[in-house]
Amino acid sequence: MVECPAEITQPFIDLVRAPRALWGVNLAYTIEGLSYFGILTYLAIHFSDFIFKGVEHADIWSHEMVMVSDCRHSYFDGSARIRSG
Repeated sequence: MVECPAEITQPFIDLVRAPRALWGVNLAYTIEGLSYFGILTYLAIHFSDFIFKGVEHADIWSHEMVMVSDCRHSYFDGSARIRSG
């Protein structure tokens, strides 16, 4: 069996031995990201099925609306952080 060098295995060992607080923050961040992008998916479905019903290429229009909504949210959220921070 071939021995792995320490520079390859050591980061994984350090990750397992990380403090609980770091694991808690990463778990919360992961759950937040999954739910945020899940809601964006439902928003695209809503636009496609109800708002742009009967419009040609409704899926493209709905994805563009979600993109505009997401960019607007990111811009205003980021600018508020810069001003308050």
